[in-house]
Amino acid sequence: MSAALTFGLMCLEQWDIVRRAGLGEMPRTEVRNGYVFLAVLAVVVVLFAFRPVLSIDQSGAVYVRNPVGSRRFRTDDVRDVSIDSFGLVISLTGDRVARSILFQDTRLRFGEPRWFDVAEALTGVRPELPPDYDEDGWDDDST
Repeated sequence: MSAALTFGLMCLEQWDIVRRAGLGEMPRTEVRNGYVFLAVLAVVVVLFAFRPVLSIDQSGAVYVRNPVGSRRFRTDDVRDVSIDSFGLVISLTGDRVARSILFQDTRLRFGEPRWFDVAEALTGVRPELPPDYDEDGWDDDST
């Protein structure tokens, strides 16, 4: 939603640039630069919004796809699942790592993080909540 709103606002800005260039208030090259920027922004939004996938099938095959690449592996190869500021980190045998940007390290008000279900499906063990987590969410003094 916020990506679409940002793109819409950038289109309004481009409309103003076209108007001002037509009045001679700015160089015509700014119109071209604006359209190039909007095209690049649209591609980036599509890649990040529609490309990421994390799927586990009944046979234990895992497929992780992100905007810049994909990985296939078996659940038997998974050693650990954790989360960092970039997303889900899946540690595999042989010191390999797969990442999924679908899941982020967000603060919740109730319940467990949604990536716990994925971690349990991959490892067979449900992660534990951190010690600074209570039923109302994270403690106020945590970072």
